[in-house]
Amino acid sequence: MKEKVVLKLGGSLIKRGPEILLSLKNWAKDRKVQLLVVPGGGPFADRIRDMEKTAGFDDDTSHWLAILSMEQYGIYLREKTKIETTATLIPFEGVRILLPYRLLTDRDDLPHSWKVTSDTIGAKFAQMTGAEYIKITDVDGILQQGKLLREITASDIIKMEQSCVDTYLPYYLIQHEMNCTIVNGNYFSRITETIMGNRDTSTYIRGKF
Repeated sequence: MKEKVVLKLGGSLIKRGPEILLSLKNWAKDRKVQLLVVPGGGPFADRIRDMEKTAGFDDDTSHWLAILSMEQYGIYLREKTKIETTATLIPFEGVRILLPYRLLTDRDDLPHSWKVTSDTIGAKFAQMTGAEYIKITDVDGILQQGKLLREITASDIIKMEQSCVDTYLPYYLIQHEMNCTIVNGNYFSRITETIMGNRDTSTYIRGKF
């Protein structure tokens, strides 16, 4: 188990998100671990997509509003759980919820496109901190012909018509020689098993060879 883990918590789990974080807080209590939670955009980002069609936002505007939607989800999680939020990458113990806007304006090096979502943004923070990267979502992982893939290369994801990660993430993983694990957050034990290094119930994306 790595001491530092970045957990991207998908907006698809917004109803269960507070319960997941409170369980993680209890689980991490007696362990020397840093769990930095990067909130997805979820329904907040969906609203930006809808508004983009009617208001005619340009790519830059949509990009920053979508990042602010991640902050909205983070504030929601903070209010429901009383877990502290942070806008920095200063080391800590336990669980923190990241509000990413300030950090991303300071390091504005990602494309401004819907191809880049909180999946890639979470990977960016894992890369910046040297942490393991885990995406918590509402599916088991990447499927091929209905079968869960235990491991796949980022290069192979690029060749797929669709997957449960944003289209830019595999390129980012390859560029920075990173790996990523996808786990279904509807089963809390799978999250902790993945943090501990057990990938039996998840998909491991290999960007480092």
